[in-house]
Amino acid sequence: MANFSETLKGILSGSAKAVKSAAKGVASATRYKMNEMDSISRRREAISELGEKVYGLFEAGVELPEEIVPLVNEIRALDEGLDTLRSDRATEKAAAAQVRAEEKAARAQVRAEAKAAAKAAKEAAVQLEEAAPVLDIEPDLGETLTYTGKAPALEVEAAEAEAEEEEEPATM
Repeated sequence: MANFSETLKGILSGSAKAVKSAAKGVASATRYKMNEMDSISRRREAISELGEKVYGLFEAGVELPEEIVPLVNEIRALDEGLDTLRSDRATEKAAAAQVRAEEKAARAQVRAEAKAAAKAAKEAAVQLEEAAPVLDIEPDLGETLTYTGKAPALEVEAAEAEAEEEEEPATM
């Protein structure tokens, strides 16, 4: 039994050493990769900063080596192109905003005209209703109604009919 416990103790001890060794290796590789990534990132930042300073010196009128001048001129052309794009975009946005404002005003005008027309039509209907004669006919409930196929006609005296025809203008 003592031999079994010694063997188990040895296996567990060896396993712990293997895990510890693997963990150290992973930690070391991770540290290396992080340091490498930090260095690469800082290198990119330094190159970018160097480029900005060189471009600033060129803009200030400092004489630069022949190898750098084409790159600086390309950067200048790109900057001018960006400025042109931005100003064109701002102009387009202003024009589009103007068009939208004009369309909105036109829609508001159409709505106002429609509202005014509806109001005028309603007033005309009220005036027409007030001016129309109302005939109050009460049928004799004792009589039976029969359908003759003819609509009832109002009897108007001939003089009144002629006067109404003269008042109405002819439409053609």
